[in-house]
Order: sequence, then structure tokens, then C-alpha cells
Amino acid sequence: MQNQWLRVRSRRITTNHHQHHSVDFQSLYSKTTKTSSSPSKLEIEKKTQATSTKPKPSMTTLIDSYAVQCAKCKKLRYIEAQEKYEEIRSKSPHTCFECKSCEELGDVHVDVDSPNVRWFLDQHGIPKTPKGWKRILVVRGNGEKVDVYYETPQQKKVRSPKQVAKFIQDNEEFKDDVKMEEISFVAPKRMKKPKS
Repeated sequence: MQNQWLRVRSRRITTNHHQHHSVDFQSLYSKTTKTSSSPSKLEIEKKTQATSTKPKPSMTTLIDSYAVQCAKCKKLRYIEAQEKYEEIRSKSPHTCFECKSCEELGDVHVDVDSPNVRWFLDQHGIPKTPKGWKRILVVRGNGEKVDVYYETPQQKKVRSPKQVAKFIQDNEEFKDDVKMEEISFVAPKRMKKPKS
């Protein structure tokens, strides 16, 4: 039986007033604010007032890379699109994934001790995301657990089966398109080094 693997890159989305910016991990922590060498009292008051009214930006780490282990050669192969990955996962373990390049080196090596990349093991048989919806995986701040939520075609976020059911109930146009069995909030588990 092959495994599905999800790779977490050091990708942070900084959210401030609903503006989304993909920023590099290094540059995020090395940015500095330039100020004049001797600011006036008025400038200090303006700066204090401006910073006190602005909400602090929040940071999120998203899972946005996917890999699957070939059932024949046991090497990991990147799957470029989330939709393709979900198709493979939904058929597993009944239909095993086989790559077309077993003689070539693997696309990636799993290093569970890497400080920059985290690995999570996904479950078999999770259904494909309904058409027009997005399934988003968010790694918590401690990097150990993942939260799952869906984004509807109307860009509304739902975080539980109860919220999905209510959304479908309130939006009759989705009653025939989305079935509850197509929704799964089962989260992947963080891979850890086996105990010796």
C-alpha cells in the first residue's frame, strides 16, 4: 500500500485588511522600518496613532505541495496540481499510484528533522473536493497540527460539517451539486522520526 505525503513549504501569507501577500520567509523577518534620525514630537504622535489603530498582521502556513509514493519503486513523486493529488488520494488504496519513471531518482527525500520543511501523512480515500470549492489545509503555529476548512464558490469559509450543512441549506442552488459525503475534515498527521 502506497502513502500520500503532503509537503509544507515555508510559505507565509500575511493578512492585513483582507490583503494577501506571499512573502519570503527570510525577508519577512529582516524587514526594517526606516525613520528619520531625529523625528519631531508631531511625527512620533502620528506614528503612534497610526500603529495603534492598525490591526497586527496574522501569519498562516499553508500546505501547497503534494507528493505520492509509487507502489512499484517506492519513490516519492511530486504531484503538481491539488486536483490531481485529490484524484489519486480518493482512489487509494483500491487503485495504487504508479509513476512512469521508476528508473529515475525520486523527486524528493523526506527529512522529518528539516527546520524549513514539514511533512504530513495523509489518509487514503478522502473524496475529491466538490467542483468550485477549495479544500485548504492550514498548519497551526506550533507546526504540529493541521486545520482543514473549505472555501465555497462564494468565498465563504466553512470549518465543520455543521457549517457545510447550513450553507447548503441556505443556498438551495448547491443542494444537487454538493453531497455531505464529498466533504471531509480529516486532517493529515505530522510525520515524526520513529523512536529507536
